[in-house]
Amino acid sequence: MGHGRQDGQKVLDLQTAIQLWRMLLEGRFDHLDLWCEYLEKVYNKAITKDTWQLTLEFSQTVNEDFSNIDLENSAWPVVIDEFVEYCRAKVPS
Repeated sequence: MGHGRQDGQKVLDLQTAIQLWRMLLEGRFDHLDLWCEYLEKVYNKAITKDTWQLTLEFSQTVNEDFSNIDLENSAWPVVIDEFVEYCRAKVPS
């Protein structure tokens, strides 16, 4: 994240984050296209350090149908919780 931010920024520009995730997570995150779609169409905000750092862990943890993500007891950033809700509506279980 540090390389993608401009001096003094505490967040990462959304488009920069998406470009970096596409490079870093291609072939490693089954829902990468949905993640980027959600961020661009729904979330549309800058990416915090917490979200940046936990996206890789989330991508390695989440099942294909999101069944192992318990939103009631989740410790993920809100943007990830909202992404799971978005995907559950789009991806058949």
